[in-house]
Amino acid sequence: MPSPDAIREIDQPAPGVFVPSVKQWKDGVGVVRDVLIGPDANLYVADRETDMVTIYDPDTGQRTGVIQSEQLSKPIHLTLDPTARFLLIGNSGNDSVARYEFATKTCSRLIPSGACNLDGPAGMGFGKDGAFYVASRLSKEVLRFRFDHGQAIGRAFITGLEDNPEFLLSVTV
Repeated sequence: MPSPDAIREIDQPAPGVFVPSVKQWKDGVGVVRDVLIGPDANLYVADRETDMVTIYDPDTGQRTGVIQSEQLSKPIHLTLDPTARFLLIGNSGNDSVARYEFATKTCSRLIPSGACNLDGPAGMGFGKDGAFYVASRLSKEVLRFRFDHGQAIGRAFITGLEDNPEFLLSVTV
């Protein structure tokens, strides 16, 4: 299998490397915290170091775009809403969650800094009840929000966890 164009450009053989470091290539990645395949089949990379989500073509490794906004501050987790209209971005720099709309390419704040004691947003997912759940690593809680306006639903959903929750996974049986 030939190397993607992005790797051939830097003139360095790199077996197993799809997108090189920003130290090797101007369109590379800094500190990758999460990766997601979007509804457009592109690769979305949460890059904590650059305060943006970088978009790559999965066939060539070429950067095709970036999501850069004042709403992003050290993005670390990504998830899609159930309709795949929105990309949700957890930010560790300002303890918030941003919502990126694919159709309009706009980014807005869904959950403001510190809402419902949000401290270190991590894993995110949607429940059967339609609620949007966010793991709050540093407060060791799982929080529940309304997706339409980012308003907290009651108090923390789960409190007093022994460890910092990092990931949430939706499972349907």
